[in-house]
Amino acid sequence: GGDAAAALTPEQRLARARVLTPAKKWHESLHELDRIGDDVGPALRRERDFQTGMTLFKMRRQYARAAELLLGLYKDVGDRAPEALFHGARALSRADRDAEAITWYRRVVAEYPRSRWAAEAQFLSGWLEFNLGRYREALPGLRETRARFGKTKWGDEALWYLGFSH
Repeated sequence: GGDAAAALTPEQRLARARVLTPAKKWHESLHELDRIGDDVGPALRRERDFQTGMTLFKMRRQYARAAELLLGLYKDVGDRAPEALFHGARALSRADRDAEAITWYRRVVAEYPRSRWAAEAQFLSGWLEFNLGRYREALPGLRETRARFGKTKWGDEALWYLGFSH
C-alpha cells in the first residue's frame, strides 16, 4: 500500500479527496490535499485550495482558514464562485467574525443575485445584524429579503426577525 499511495499523481489525490470529503473522511481528504504541492499548475492549485476550504468548512474546523481560502479564490472557480463566496462568508461568521461576514454576504447577493445562495445570504446579512444587537441596521437586510426573496423560506424567516427588530 505505501508504495502505491506514494505513486499517486496530484490529479489522483484530488480525485480521492473529492470522494473522501462527502463520505465525511475529512482528515483523509485533507491528507490527500496536503500532499498536492505548490509545484502544480494554477488550475490544480485553485482546485486543491477550493476543496481544502470546503472540507475544512464541512468538518467544522479552522473556519478562519476556510474563509481565507474560499474568499481568496472565489472569482477564479467558475460556476462554483457563488458557492465559494457564500461558504467563505459563512466560515467568517462561524469564526466569530460576523461584521466581516455581513459584508461578504452582501457581495454574494450583489455579484450572484440569481444563485441558489443569494436568498440565504440576503437573509443572513440582516439576521447577523439582529444577532449583534444592531436592530436598526438589521431592518434593511431583512426588508430586502422579504422584497426579493419573499417566496422562499428565508422570506418567512425575515418577517419574524423584522418584527423583533422593530
